[in-house]
Amino acid sequence: MYVMAHKVTTIKAVLNKDLENLLIQTNQLNEFIGGEIKCIYCGTSISYDNLSIIIPSVKDGCTCLRCCCNNPDCLTKYRSKNE
Repeated sequence: MYVMAHKVTTIKAVLNKDLENLLIQTNQLNEFIGGEIKCIYCGTSISYDNLSIIIPSVKDGCTCLRCCCNNPDCLTKYRSKNE
């Protein structure tokens, strides 16, 4: 008999309607609107249309959101780094 092990994954998500509030909480809304938030892998400006992954980063007690775009190469880099 062959038994397959299943990996359980928890998905954390932010709805589009909640993204603005999250950006306000981290004082990054103006940066987002101005195209100043870039993909951490390719440097593309992040928008509502290409945002794929939000990576919270805490430094000196302040939370900052870093992002990954929806480019398959960037997603592969993120997955390989976080496995």
